[in-house]
Amino acid sequence: MATTRTEELKERSLKHLFHYHGIVGDVDLIFEKGKGIILTDVDGKEYMDMCSVYACCSLGYGREEIVNAAYEQMKKLSFTVANAPFSNIPAIEYTEALANFTPENITRFQFCAGGSEAIETAVKIAKAYWYFKGRASKYKIICIMNSFHGVFYLTGSLMGNATGRNYYGPEAPGIVRIPHYHCYRCPFGLEYPTCGIKCAHFLETVIEQEGADSIACMLAEPIHSWAGGPPVPEYWPIVREICTRHDVLFIADEIVNGFCRTGKNFGLDNWNVQPDLMVMGKGMTGAYFPFSGLGVSEEVYSVFPGQVLTTGLTNTGVPVGCAIAKAALDIYLREKIAENVTEVGNHVRQRLEKEFLPLPNVGNINGLGLLLSIEIVADKETRRRFPAEMNITDVIREQCWGKGLFMRAFGKFGADLVFISPPLIITKEEVDKELDILYPIIAGLKDL
Repeated sequence: MATTRTEELKERSLKHLFHYHGIVGDVDLIFEKGKGIILTDVDGKEYMDMCSVYACCSLGYGREEIVNAAYEQMKKLSFTVANAPFSNIPAIEYTEALANFTPENITRFQFCAGGSEAIETAVKIAKAYWYFKGRASKYKIICIMNSFHGVFYLTGSLMGNATGRNYYGPEAPGIVRIPHYHCYRCPFGLEYPTCGIKCAHFLETVIEQEGADSIACMLAEPIHSWAGGPPVPEYWPIVREICTRHDVLFIADEIVNGFCRTGKNFGLDNWNVQPDLMVMGKGMTGAYFPFSGLGVSEEVYSVFPGQVLTTGLTNTGVPVGCAIAKAALDIYLREKIAENVTEVGNHVRQRLEKEFLPLPNVGNINGLGLLLSIEIVADKETRRRFPAEMNITDVIREQCWGKGLFMRAFGKFGADLVFISPPLIITKEEVDKELDILYPIIAGLKDL
């Protein structure tokens, strides 16, 4: 039962905070502290984190080495920038380390304050690349249905969920959507492998219809963070070859996938495919600081020296953010986080397939590493979803929160999904406790 303190804080929160990214005026939880994978609310109730909030608190809470890195840098130099004609030591040191962590061809970096900003910057760079190559007609962006790339004007226009983009008038021009790659709900009504990987080859049909001379780039997540996947093994190699052959730059949105979330440094590493540009965020600092970035290949970078490029905001490549990001990267490497994700993720996947998948309201298990989800269905045979008015993911979430499991579940992007994306430091023993809480709640859906 909520305490007087909880109610007081909710009232104060609603009085002046303009809440966003959800139902305005809705406040359910107020956390006060965190340590490891445990969050504690203002009542003192503890929650095991199964979602890393927005899949961003990858290194858990209360990492003193990250806090100390921020403190020491703030004492030394709290603010400067890394945009021309300036630089700073933390930015230099971080880019040197990052270049050894990203795919081999990604060697030049810009830093931003958030994922939406980094996506828009990447798209601007892709368009500017073709402009400086004398091919300014290439301005269109290909994206995938049911995708999510942010909430700014351009990135919001790229959103696959119409509800999230229809409030704001005309969308950004030049956006072309292609069908998604989620086999469980194949948009072509086909089955793998007899499908011939039509979802990948359809990209070429769209490029030919739109005209390759009009398309600047394709933007996609290696694995849909909020809509299911991953694609079949052949998908990304086919897409990469098509983009290369038609002079379409490939931008990988690694904001969620990246920094070991899938068991590899970056999502595309699972397919041994290299992008032309790559966008990073969330796990970059483990959410200890608002920080994101993008990396580009030497080929993309080659057209820009000597040109005027207007990207980045005030807080671009600031030394505190770079120092925190470097401290986080050191932890990813020193603690072998990718290896832990692979081991724990395989364990979770085995339990999901053995225990959860046979349940009458579980249709599919999605994802790789610790970017996993359970697809909830009303009818297993027909794959029919629960009626929208039941708000089935809200029902699941409220029960989990009540039992001390902090998790995310929603049905915004074509499927009702329960997400399993805990901090990447989680152990098998800890994740088993989370799954033990979740199982009876999912099993109980049959009684609704």
